[in-house]
Amino acid sequence: YKDKWAIMYAWYFPKGRQYIRKYKSGHRHFWSYAIVWTDSPNPDNSTILGVSMPSGIGYMKRALPTFKYVIDGTAVKFDSYRSFWGGRMGIRLTKKSGDTQDLTTWEQLTEKFAIR
Repeated sequence: YKDKWAIMYAWYFPKGRQYIRKYKSGHRHFWSYAIVWTDSPNPDNSTILGVSMPSGIGYMKRALPTFKYVIDGTAVKFDSYRSFWGGRMGIRLTKKSGDTQDLTTWEQLTEKFAIR
């Protein structure tokens, strides 16, 4: 899109809950996503231009993530959370250390999972 490249990440949480009102929770299954915008599809020579992700009450857009969220100048890290006020679930940028997940591309999926 306009010489920019988008990498979309998606997460599924089978036990996600979202607070609706006192004594009643919402859905059990929760999906979230984040889009990382770069200037090139080449992972060895690209710059992160921005990050888009949903927020608890709409959509969150970030132009360039602040330096504290960029790891080694080449990656951003996400964290799932449940807000204290309202109990909403979501994804946010984080600077916390910890494990990372391997990226699985469409081409790596077995035929069973790559239903087209």
